[in-house]
This record gives sequence, structure tokens and C-alpha cells, in this order.
Amino acid sequence: MNVDVIKSLEEIIEDGLEDVALPYVNGNSIRIKHYIIRNSKAGWLVYNGKTHLQVARLFAKTSAVALAKSLAEGKSRKDKILELDKVMQKNYNDCVFYRNTLQKCDDEFRRAVTESRLDSSLVQTRRVRELLDSIIFRY
Repeated sequence: MNVDVIKSLEEIIEDGLEDVALPYVNGNSIRIKHYIIRNSKAGWLVYNGKTHLQVARLFAKTSAVALAKSLAEGKSRKDKILELDKVMQKNYNDCVFYRNTLQKCDDEFRRAVTESRLDSSLVQTRRVRELLDSIIFRY
């Protein structure tokens, strides 16, 4: 096929995606309307493509997509999403700590307490993920 035709088709598709809050991958980023999500060493970064300013730095990819989608739809849920992201980060780090403790633990009582805390952290992480998913997939 002709390279010009392919480029024209890509431009038409990208222009159409600007009108819909539908995530799509473009290179090393995820785009939702004019919001751009990129992964970095610092976490998931959300940028406003029109102003070229960073909107937020988040721990989880799900949080970044939820924030970009809510901003693209004109619904400002930034504070709620940032709070959910912090809860997810805390519980994820707790899970890593508890799993490490379980690998090195010999005491049965301590193992039982740690398993209980691990289960609680896993439940909290799943709950936050479901809340973020409901923000992403709500129409």
C-alpha cells in the first residue's frame, strides 16, 4: 500500500479518537483524548497534551487511566483517585512486606498473624482496583 494513504488513515483515526474518551496506545504512551499517560521510574505520569503540563504522578497504571479518563470526560475526580492510589500503594507495599516476612518466619503465631494481615491487604487492594475499574468503565 501507499505510505501516504496509511498516514492519512492514521490521522483520520487519531482525530476521531480525540472526540471519544477511549484509551489507545500510541508509541510508549496511552492516550485518552488530549491526556497522555506514560510510565517512568517515578511511577505513572499523566500529562495534559494541550498545556504540556504534568497533571499527576501515580503509583498504579489503573489509577492513571482512571484519572485521565475522568479528566477527559470533564468530571474532576482527581482527589478521590489520588486517595485510592495511595491506598493501593500502601496495601501493595504491605503485601510485599508480609510475603517477605512469611518466607523468613519460623514462629507459628507470627506466621498466622502475618497471613491474616496479608489477606486483609490483598482484599483492600482488590477493593481499590474494583473502585478504579468502575471509574474507568462507567459510561
